[in-house]
Amino acid sequence: MPRLPLARSRSPTLSQRMLAILTASVVAVSAPAALVFYFFTRDASIAEAEQFAATATDRRILGLNYTLHLAHTSLSRFDLMLRDNLAAPATDQEVERFTAGLEPNAANVLVSRRSGFDGRTQAGVLLHPNAPKGDALYRLHARTQRLMTLYAGTVVPPLDSMWLLTRDRTGVIYAPRDPEFIYRATADEPYTESEWLTLGDPANNPDRRLRWTNVAFDPILRTWMISAVRPFDLNNVWLGTIGHDLFLDELVRRLVGTDELPGTQHFLLDADGDPIIAGRWQEALEASQLTGDARSAFNDTVHALQAAFNGRTGDRGAVHAELDGETVSVLMRTLPETGWHYYIVTPLSSITGSASKALLLFGLTAAVAIVLVVAVTHLLVQRQIVRPIRRLADAVRGFAAGDTEIRAKVDRADDIGDLGQAFNAMADYIATSHRELTQTQQELQQRNAALVEANRTKSNFLANMSHELRTPLNAIIGFAEILRHQMFGPLGNERYTNYVDDIQRSGQHLLSLINDILDMSKIEAGRAALKLERQILSPLIERSIRMAQPIAERRGVNLQFRANGVDLSASCDSRAITQMVINLVSNAVKFSPPGGTVEVRLEPSSLGGAKISVTDGGPGIEEEVLPHLFEAYAHRAAMTTQRQDGVGLGLAITKALIELHNGQIRVVTQPGHGTTMTLELPPIVQ
Repeated sequence: MPRLPLARSRSPTLSQRMLAILTASVVAVSAPAALVFYFFTRDASIAEAEQFAATATDRRILGLNYTLHLAHTSLSRFDLMLRDNLAAPATDQEVERFTAGLEPNAANVLVSRRSGFDGRTQAGVLLHPNAPKGDALYRLHARTQRLMTLYAGTVVPPLDSMWLLTRDRTGVIYAPRDPEFIYRATADEPYTESEWLTLGDPANNPDRRLRWTNVAFDPILRTWMISAVRPFDLNNVWLGTIGHDLFLDELVRRLVGTDELPGTQHFLLDADGDPIIAGRWQEALEASQLTGDARSAFNDTVHALQAAFNGRTGDRGAVHAELDGETVSVLMRTLPETGWHYYIVTPLSSITGSASKALLLFGLTAAVAIVLVVAVTHLLVQRQIVRPIRRLADAVRGFAAGDTEIRAKVDRADDIGDLGQAFNAMADYIATSHRELTQTQQELQQRNAALVEANRTKSNFLANMSHELRTPLNAIIGFAEILRHQMFGPLGNERYTNYVDDIQRSGQHLLSLINDILDMSKIEAGRAALKLERQILSPLIERSIRMAQPIAERRGVNLQFRANGVDLSASCDSRAITQMVINLVSNAVKFSPPGGTVEVRLEPSSLGGAKISVTDGGPGIEEEVLPHLFEAYAHRAAMTTQRQDGVGLGLAITKALIELHNGQIRVVTQPGHGTTMTLELPPIVQ
């Protein structure tokens, strides 16, 4: 039913009123209470500040550790991708296109041609003038350049660059923060002696794992950095290294927040204790001047920080220590990816500040303010919120109790008034829907009763007709048998004998169809009574196989029975078990090719019952037929028998009979590779 839009009031909303209340409360309480709290809870303030710093530090360390781990996984993946890329066969004009894209820079180093190069999105090439030139070298750098251009953009940032350096003083580098770097490269840079290459030397890195360099200055990129270095071997030959750079200024930015307290220092030491971030000595470290007295003072500070955490089992909490005559709070974290140690040092004086000494004044002010705020807030909340909501809740409870005519009283134009109007609209909609649903339910019940009666009439009709048809059919089959054996004298012409055989086979086939229809009708009509008693299954199965043997012989199919030495029993109806096994075996024989084999297996089930499986080597069952396989009188249910004798009721009868035993039937099939149908009988209840 259509609902009119609810009008909005121009008066202050409930949220605005609550905001005014909270603002007044904060103004009245926060200032004096904060001062009192700050003075009397010095230790608590320090603990909270340390907890805040620990949380911020953990977050930064988590991000940095992720970046360091990303460098490790990124280089591992790039190594595999590059190997696969280099394993591909050479393409036409690959080397010619690569060399055509090179030009010498001012230092005669071959680099990517400026006219077609964008260092912000592409990896650049560096080839030393004395490097041995050849198709293999060109192909290595061409494919590395293409792959790195596609790959590095996904990891740079958060990493700052990616590169490949070879022992021949050549390389491919992706550094979007400095897109012009390749044009500043010179031929006398000692890369072959740097850790960027030596950490990949088998003599220094026999386990061929990723290593991290010390803090170093890159003269081409003109920045301090640390680098992740991974050896790159091809065909068991060391070609060079691949790596990622992490610029020191970016590393400092990640660890040093903008909300640092005055005097806070940061130290990041590698696994050997060498500095990466050196606190107040950072400028000296980056200027290569951390020597002499400065180095001694730095070492003393590092030793004091390390000593503060000696004997501690974890690095979660802060430690108070003395540095340069001042008490400081020290937090230490270890980066799992590299084993680096990170220290953050904050003077306690920066945490506590200069709190006021006005104890009594601030305490009295806070107490009076809290009392006033509580009283005023209580009165306002009761009048503006609690009472209107209670009235609305009463209306909701009445509606839930069955009073569909109850509605909320709307006497205000704010959020609670809008809520009342929304409830009334919802109640109108639910009441109307309930009436319509009740009427529809009554109609469906009447139609369902008519369908049940029609189905019962159909089943009774089929059962009665089947009885009427079986009597003359039995007579026809009997007379045909007498004629076939010429019990009262010869027929005279051999054609009559063939015709009699046809009459008998057709009569038996029609009688089988009528028996299936009669069985299905009994099951649907609820008149299929079973006599359940404990019986050994092997004799029943063997008898069923003997009854199906003539069909198998006519079609040239072998029948096999495997009980695996088990003698299983089940609470079952012997006639029903025989009929189900005959149905499954006959169905399997129909779809097995001449010379094929149908295997029947008896084995215990996982639930303690018994399983009877029938496997054929036929064409299998199409996937779209499976949902309709056990439907009776359905077009799709008969699709599996359209090329064979019968109308497809055998599987429907089998499913109904096994379910009357509280069991189930399962189908495993693959088109072109046969089908296995399994009857699962429940365990015997003692």
